[in-house]
Amino acid sequence: MSNEFNELDALLGSASRDLRTQIGDTDIPEFRPPNNNVRTVVVAALLLVAGIVGVSVLRGETPNEIDTVDAPENGNVQEVPDITSQEPNQDGPATTPNPSADELITGFDTTPPVESLAPTALGEFWNDPAYRSVQRRVTDDASRPEVSARTGSAFASPENADGSAVLVLRDETFWHIVDRATLESTAIDSVSTRSEPHWHPTDATRIRHLAESDAANRLVLLETSIGGATVTLADLADPITELFPTAAVITSGGGHDPVAGNIYAWAVLDQSGELIGAVSYDLDQGTVLGSTPAPDEDFGDFSSVRVSPSGTHVILGFVDNTISYDITLGDPRVLDQRDRSGALVAMPGSADVLLTVSLTSDTANGGWIYWLDLETGESTRLFDLFDNANTSVSFSATPGRPGWAVMSTFGCNVDGAWSCDKVFAVDLASGTLVNLAHTYSCAPVGIAPPQASVSPRLDRVYFSSDSCAGTTNVVELTAPPDLFSLAGE
Repeated sequence: MSNEFNELDALLGSASRDLRTQIGDTDIPEFRPPNNNVRTVVVAALLLVAGIVGVSVLRGETPNEIDTVDAPENGNVQEVPDITSQEPNQDGPATTPNPSADELITGFDTTPPVESLAPTALGEFWNDPAYRSVQRRVTDDASRPEVSARTGSAFASPENADGSAVLVLRDETFWHIVDRATLESTAIDSVSTRSEPHWHPTDATRIRHLAESDAANRLVLLETSIGGATVTLADLADPITELFPTAAVITSGGGHDPVAGNIYAWAVLDQSGELIGAVSYDLDQGTVLGSTPAPDEDFGDFSSVRVSPSGTHVILGFVDNTISYDITLGDPRVLDQRDRSGALVAMPGSADVLLTVSLTSDTANGGWIYWLDLETGESTRLFDLFDNANTSVSFSATPGRPGWAVMSTFGCNVDGAWSCDKVFAVDLASGTLVNLAHTYSCAPVGIAPPQASVSPRLDRVYFSSDSCAGTTNVVELTAPPDLFSLAGE
């Protein structure tokens, strides 16, 4: 591999690590250690996406008992897993109590977490002590505390089309498939760490991804069958180099989800890693839909490119601007003069929107969680984090549940605030905020933070947690069955 590609791979890897935080600048109040003597302070981590500092608080010395139930038989590990034939466990155990609509806690609730949450066995279901949501660990690295496990990105669903498997990144190095029925974990050697893998939209046995970092052709979309071969879906070298002669790499930037069904968009980089343009592509038709050169204006470094859930818009993110284009990369509209990398949400009966947060006081929506209409650029405010609730925030959504998103928080800056270290469901239309769980994650902010990601139908949520016990694993949360009735569904 040439020195140029070594340098480019390092550049993309750095961008990927930075973008996992997907948060903006913030004004950090002076940190005051909590009085509770069972908490210890974790060193603040400087994040480079847009200069935010996060602070995490370790909880716990004496584990508290929590409600548990025995895992069903299909939650036990089998010796010979076959993830292509197992029936998925769609609804969780019938014997585990799940909160009804009347029991769901909405709004700015400040119920604290228990002081420490004793890790349960792999696959054992339990209820969140405060909000009663059903959860279980689906990875088990207890014997190797230096290893972490997380889902790849809040933007792409980690779960396959039929809900039988979850895509997990272990130790920031190896992609694994976890069978939801057996919880057996299988490494995918043919998919590299930074090849931006995502599931086929309908075939539960296939994963799509970009080329290896040392591949001769990095202008190609590949597909790997579980337990099978890797094939080329689209060789874009000729059409892209016709548009951009110096093109060397396509990327979405930092693990973002660049696809809506079979409609893709990628940034095009030259051999030095400089952005030279972007393209959109229809995989069904095998054609480039449109392209645009890199903006002449100085918008700062490129961060991401994404396709809206309905396949109608392409979003280009830069440090100093977020720009919405139509699907042919025409009709550019500046949405925000900062990099806003939140969740793209399909809204019933209207244009797709970008759910995001501004953690700088010098912007129009400073301190607010809000959404931006991709068609008009108009913003709608939801929650004010500068009202004594300053924290880092991540969002995830799926077109399978229009109008809803999941919000996860970490790096809390106001001890005991309603926003601290939790997972929420958000109904954008009504502004309803549903408390789902405390994350019980005490790892430093930059190490596998508990950024939640959702299943294709938002019937499950995945996030990382170390249970404040040193080893980070992936937790699966079953969405309460009455959750969406709050919006009249």
